[in-house]
Amino acid sequence: DLRDCFAIEMTVPVTATLLETGNGVTAISAPQTFSIKRYADGALARVNWAAEEDVGSVFGAKLGRTMVAMLNYGALAQTYFEENTESPANADLTSEQQTALSTVYTTEVLNNNRSSAPVTATGANPEAYYGTSCVLGRKLDMKFYFRLANTAGITGTVSYTDHAGNVVETSIAAQDLVVNGNYHTYKVAGLNAADICSDVTVTLRQGGQDLVTVTDSIADYTARTVQNRIGAVEEKEIALRDLADAMMIFGLAAADYLPGSNAPATPYTPEVGETGLS
Repeated sequence: DLRDCFAIEMTVPVTATLLETGNGVTAISAPQTFSIKRYADGALARVNWAAEEDVGSVFGAKLGRTMVAMLNYGALAQTYFEENTESPANADLTSEQQTALSTVYTTEVLNNNRSSAPVTATGANPEAYYGTSCVLGRKLDMKFYFRLANTAGITGTVSYTDHAGNVVETSIAAQDLVVNGNYHTYKVAGLNAADICSDVTVTLRQGGQDLVTVTDSIADYTARTVQNRIGAVEEKEIALRDLADAMMIFGLAAADYLPGSNAPATPYTPEVGETGLS
């Protein structure tokens, strides 16, 4: 289980070797090299686009669209962050695969699942909320930024309902707030891509009262990012706008494929000895 792989690293090869020691002898396996792109390309090779659902070891169009969306997101992240741009994650996708995605997740569908309206905070000091940022790596990380005079005695909660309908609630302590320049940030870690439309509510309490409560979602974050860059002409701003849309499409595709699960029932695995990279 290799954690902390980010979108810009989908094409980066990862090599693993197994070690086993017994009776004073250590056996070493042949190295196996793989990548997220290789996983996705292998899964796409087993997709029956005429069927929506998986059947046995044959994947359906829902999984196919999720893999295409993931590779597009990775490629656009590479462009925006200027990392590994010589090997874009979606380089081997066909026009037919791209069309299979774009005909389902149109601009209208994206905008029907998100809002670009400003976030409104409540509480004794609603102005304490400054903004939200999001990073989609192995998991979704959502950061809430606050302007706080001090964190003495602060407690709080974060809650949301995930894509499977499970209510997730976590307590917040003062030490969970991290100083970031002029702000204190709280990171909501561990959301899945399929939770992109989940409303996340953060409440901070201090001195026996609700100091500030704010609700936001990754989907709405992408909407604001796009809305604020309509008519953009600078390459960096255009790249960020496109990246936000790609994040949204990946999240919607993942939610459609995983309505009540956090992992595919029949994930693609390489054949024994398969080490090549696409």
